[in-house]
Amino acid sequence: MEVYLELNNHEIWASYTKLLKLSSLDLPFKTSLHIATILFELERPYRAIENERAKLCKKHGEFFEAQDMYAIDMNNVEKFGAYSSELSELLIMTWSGDFTFEPVEITKDIVEQYMGDFATLLDKFVKIC
Repeated sequence: MEVYLELNNHEIWASYTKLLKLSSLDLPFKTSLHIATILFELERPYRAIENERAKLCKKHGEFFEAQDMYAIDMNNVEKFGAYSSELSELLIMTWSGDFTFEPVEITKDIVEQYMGDFATLLDKFVKIC
């Protein structure tokens, strides 16, 4: 039975990279495949959110040629505040469209071993079996 989830942008953005990390563990193939199907469903929204976040960095940040990236100067209260405000607004938005995956079942020992990394995945993305 498919479960229809409504996710906000923060849940997608924060969970995608954690699910990638989880998928790199030595897990049973069915578990790994289930994670891959969740990642597949989250990939396009994640890329769109990350693209908007990068545009905010470009808008409010400074370009550092040595690192070939934009960064926000946290000491510049005005720029950092504007960036933080817009990023917060982006992340609290609900993604339009429902997701149709069930949480992946992970054994208790894996969850306990990596709890610090994956605690935020519990319930919507990961279920202890």
